[in-house]
Amino acid sequence: MSTAVYTTLPEYRVAIAELPLSARPASRDAAAVHVVTGNGRWGDAVLAAADAGARAIVVARPGPVPTDDIRALAHDLTGLPVLVERRLLRSDAALRVAKTLLDPRVVTVACAATPDALPGTVRDAVGWLRVLARGTLSLRSRGRGTALMVTGDGVPATLLATVVETGEWVRGHALGETVIEVESDDRGTRTIVHGREGETVLAPLSESPARVALRRALATLESGASPGDLRNLAHDTELAEAIVGTLGHKHP
Repeated sequence: MSTAVYTTLPEYRVAIAELPLSARPASRDAAAVHVVTGNGRWGDAVLAAADAGARAIVVARPGPVPTDDIRALAHDLTGLPVLVERRLLRSDAALRVAKTLLDPRVVTVACAATPDALPGTVRDAVGWLRVLARGTLSLRSRGRGTALMVTGDGVPATLLATVVETGEWVRGHALGETVIEVESDDRGTRTIVHGREGETVLAPLSESPARVALRRALATLESGASPGDLRNLAHDTELAEAIVGTLGHKHP
């Protein structure tokens, strides 16, 4: 039986059409999965969707908002699944890396973006750092776009953020029994694994981000699981705010 999905975003309408056995279009006031745009203060759109009777909510490419706003939203919507499609941190790419990665010993991530795009890029770079380090992070020191963090298990993690005139990208390395390289930009995410048997370039992810996010939402409703997307987003945003501030740019 298919699940009702309400969206005005073209890429999600395509995703609904590509999943005819699982999803069907719905109206704004339907008890459905609601997809909202991540532009501006997108938390208001999430709350409006909840008031309209949404069974689950997908936030498409959320822009940066204050950490406190995200945490308040997570508190207010306890029990309602909210999933986040992040532009430079694809959930399927992160899951694949997490399954491939053995115990990391050192993790480094570098990122670059224009001044306007810097807060969101650093936020997603922190997310990759969390994925590669396999745990939440605590900030130990920061300065001039560089931050040293550590996980609860003691894995050191370093992030370097740079302001550039054009483009946005994130590049990460996890060093351990295997070495994993990750690069994410507008072209997608590329992953290379260096192990005992040599170098392996993982196959490109062909599914659209919108379809991945929609499938996750449908699977969440079926399983009853509670996604940690808002919690992770708040974690990454809080650290990003501290790092971006060292470059002289204010977080929204």
